Amino acid sequence: IADTITKSILQQGVLVIIEAKHMCMIMKDTKKINSKITTSATRGIFKKQAIKLEALSLMNKSSNLED
Repeated sequence: IADTITKSILQQGVLVIIEAKHMCMIMKDTKKINSKITTSATRGIFKKQAIKLEALSLMNKSSNLED
């Protein structure tokens, strides 16, 4: 996803975060119904740790406002 966005638009950086339910954890013997996995990918300026952390912090504040 991050590579496609990077190739498709003019940008300085891309940060993609995906949270999904892990079906094998739900379906198999563990029966962990709320099991989730989070994956992220960074491109461009978001490869710099300070910029990535700032973006993640802003997203966290934003998601807390929605609760």
